[in-house]
Amino acid sequence: NFNKGKYTRALGEFELLLEANPNDVNSLFYSAVSYYQIGKYDRTIKNLEAILKNPNNVFHPEAKWNLALSNFKIGEKVKAKQLLIEIANEKGFYSKRATDKLKSL
Repeated sequence: NFNKGKYTRALGEFELLLEANPNDVNSLFYSAVSYYQIGKYDRTIKNLEAILKNPNNVFHPEAKWNLALSNFKIGEKVKAKQLLIEIANEKGFYSKRATDKLKSL
């Protein structure tokens, strides 16, 4: 369902997985992306922040980038800008995107 863009259906499946294992980073991340796609940014942010509590997971850079974008969506520009600065300084995969986004502000 996720790969087909059926985010609401995918969320039902991710929520079942999260009931069984609330710390499953795969389900947290893909449910966050699904929530983002349907405009539920508060839930997006909640799941991304849960992922970021542990910096040693594969989704950490993606979670931080998506958290910055989500904060922009809800008008939290200060938080978003702070995250973008962190991302740019980390010199990782999203560094250039973060730098470009900061220049456009």
